[in-house]
Amino acid sequence: MSLKRSARAELPRDLERPEYIEPLETLHVFGIRANYMAQFRDFLEEEGLPPDDGRIEFHLPIIRNLGRQPLKTIRLRKTIHGVSTASGDAFRRNVGVDDPKIRFFETIKEIERRLGDPKVALNSFIVSRTPSHVMQKLWGIGKPDMEARHIAFQEEDRGSYIGAMLRGIGGEPAVGSG
Repeated sequence: MSLKRSARAELPRDLERPEYIEPLETLHVFGIRANYMAQFRDFLEEEGLPPDDGRIEFHLPIIRNLGRQPLKTIRLRKTIHGVSTASGDAFRRNVGVDDPKIRFFETIKEIERRLGDPKVALNSFIVSRTPSHVMQKLWGIGKPDMEARHIAFQEEDRGSYIGAMLRGIGGEPAVGSG
């Protein structure tokens, strides 16, 4: 994959480089510990993934005028089934373990099978900020069963949940074994 700037990319004949695109194409990265990209590359290599094989260019058209149509945003309702969304627990109180949102990891794999294209791999994970012991009380299943449903726990598995998800994308057990 490549994020070439338009000045370096071979643009289609009918596409002109916009006059003021350069500042938009400039990536500004600030950070106290700015070695995260090197750490990410090292992580990919440790996982056996090639660091930079095969580039794919995407030409994204620039739409100069969207007209007067307002930008649509998604917002939670104030309450879901009588539970306030302000506290952040409406989802976990209203969604059961067999809810389609929780089982979406199966749905997405079925879509992948129907596509029948070996170059397309679809995966779905839920990254939960709610600890597994809280979900266990609500759902009555243990952490291994939740991990089998592609639910990763952001706080309690802070150092391993991303790697576990990447292993799951690679065909190994999705989460929990990292």
